[in-house]
Amino acid sequence: MRLLALMLAGLLLTSAAWAERRKPIVSEERGILLSPGMAELMEQADTGDADAANIVGVQYEMALSVVENYGEAMKWYRKAAQLGSIAALFNIGSLYEGGIGVPRDMVEARRWYEQAAAKGYSAAEIHIKHLDESAPAVK
Repeated sequence: MRLLALMLAGLLLTSAAWAERRKPIVSEERGILLSPGMAELMEQADTGDADAANIVGVQYEMALSVVENYGEAMKWYRKAAQLGSIAALFNIGSLYEGGIGVPRDMVEARRWYEQAAAKGYSAAEIHIKHLDESAPAVK
């Protein structure tokens, strides 16, 4: 009986901790309301996780759990690229190619795609080929 009581108490504490973890977080520094998952990704990115920084950029670009903000997306993609994310190099190129949050700039898009392609990111190679076919002067 005592074991059952301890198990139930542990379950209640775990449930309470889980509910607390799922509450939105207000970021004083960023002035926004964040989901717990987004706050955790930002913390990981701030400690040098390139993949987490890239995912934060994707979240902002696609408006996933945050308000769409292309400037924030670019900021996080650049951080991710500096930390070594190859996907972020591609994502920056995509923003320039599409003129999303930045002036459309095929030369700049190519520059970022070439960096990603040089590191083996095959989608970047496809985009470079597309740029070559649509505007051969973009080199």
